[in-house]
Amino acid sequence: MKVLALITFLGILSAAVAQSCVGRPNGTFLADSKRCNYYYSCNNGIAVSLSCPSGFHFNAQRQACDYPTTAGCVKCPREGFVNLAVAGACRKFIQCFKGVATERECPKGLLFDSTFAQCNLEQLVRC
Repeated sequence: MKVLALITFLGILSAAVAQSCVGRPNGTFLADSKRCNYYYSCNNGIAVSLSCPSGFHFNAQRQACDYPTTAGCVKCPREGFVNLAVAGACRKFIQCFKGVATERECPKGLLFDSTFAQCNLEQLVRC
């Protein structure tokens, strides 16, 4: 039953993205609303899923893959401090402080551990 619900949901999601490609010129790119490092390319009204290189996010304004801090997908909280993982890049993370995002990278031998929101020994991190 869960599998059927998942397939139905993915079908609806794909149809929504495909619908947004209808009438758009070939080569138009659309951001994936759930995953910052993915985007869609419209070809003959059909949305084709693509991904940015490791450590990059899709920038809808520039219509290209970009650094996470400038792509505009990461929403930092206005107050406080938080570290956020960068999808597809195990050593990189975004450090948010009072609404400002700064791209950071763990030192050699460490990977970003999203469970603890900090760098940790490679052998202890599941990436």
